[in-house]
Amino acid sequence: MSPVTPRLRDDPEFLKLWTGGFVSTLGFHISILAMQLTAAAVLGASPFEMGVLGAAQFLPRLLFGLVAGVWVDRLRRRPLMIVADLGRAVLLASIPVAHVLGWLSMAQLYVVAVGVGSFSVFFGVAAQAYVPALVGRERLVDANARMSAGEAIAQIGGPNLAGAMVQLLTAPIAIGLDALSYIVSAIFIAWIRRPEPPVPTRADRRHIATEIREGLRVVAAHPVLRALVGASLNIGLFTGGFRGALIILYLVQIGISPIEFGIIYGVGGASALLGAIVARPIAASVGLGRTLVGVHLATAAFAAFVPLAGLVAPEARLALLLVGQIGLGVFSPVWGINGGSLQQVITPDRLLGRVNATQQLALFGVNPLGALLGGLIASIVGLQLTLAIAAAGAGLTAILLLVTPIKHLRAMPLPATT
Repeated sequence: MSPVTPRLRDDPEFLKLWTGGFVSTLGFHISILAMQLTAAAVLGASPFEMGVLGAAQFLPRLLFGLVAGVWVDRLRRRPLMIVADLGRAVLLASIPVAHVLGWLSMAQLYVVAVGVGSFSVFFGVAAQAYVPALVGRERLVDANARMSAGEAIAQIGGPNLAGAMVQLLTAPIAIGLDALSYIVSAIFIAWIRRPEPPVPTRADRRHIATEIREGLRVVAAHPVLRALVGASLNIGLFTGGFRGALIILYLVQIGISPIEFGIIYGVGGASALLGAIVARPIAASVGLGRTLVGVHLATAAFAAFVPLAGLVAPEARLALLLVGQIGLGVFSPVWGINGGSLQQVITPDRLLGRVNATQQLALFGVNPLGALLGGLIASIVGLQLTLAIAAAGAGLTAILLLVTPIKHLRAMPLPATT
């Protein structure tokens, strides 16, 4: 008789991964803000230098995303995550040391940003590929929902905790303490005792370029994987690119105060937690395919609240923006949890790293292009109309999915076995 599979909330091995992932994500949100404050307040960085620092955090996704996918498929995933955590801890710890010794410079911040970003790419791809082996594919949606809820809590608490730490300790020292979060994460992940599936032997490995091409061919040939990656590309272009680069500038233009900024983004984090809770019930009630298509129509509608805010009376703008942010916060994890689980279920374990890396590259790698296009269009037609185009572009994802087999899915398909 096979042993009874424990519920996730009673599964100590999953709880170790959840705790490690939560602490790691919390540390990520703290370090991002603290590094920016170190550059601006301690080193007096210019706007150009701040831009370079921001670009340094995106660069590893473009340079190492597909390479990370190959290594995640070649090696055991849990040790990779531990090494990534420890690597981030060492890099971040170098900042307060250099600050105390008087050696801290923007060059070091660039190196740390690229290094931390690189380790984060490997950690993220490995974690996404590790979850199916840890919990079993029949519990994937529940596991992803719980992981997403932890990320939402970290998103809410991270910036606030970072602000308090910087206020009390200065930004470089706060970064040093934040390095401890990655050590804690590594300890919890190292504590997991459930074995992983076997990995390919050295004799089975081929040239890294050959293995990258294999992953890309699998995505291109599979109609559902191709649709999911195409959707990620469109989301990255319009939501992460167009909208992400311009929204703050637009909100400042229409008179949103710093306090109101905090309220808007705080509500966004809280609503993401709600989205993680309702993601599975929504798919169960209306069907997986309808959920994955409909979520982008809802996203487009709520994203349109931002340009519409410039058309209403000033006293009504905050309320309109809050409603839009709540909708976006709820529906983003509904897509991420159900779409991510579908991708994990239908991808063979030996290809999970490469498929996940391809999806991540599509989602985030196109952000710089979207930002450039958004800035160019905004310079011609203005911020408000450009953000309206971004909202319509988000809705285009639903149309793209309607011409794929995804629209016919009622429930999660059977797991891939080869």
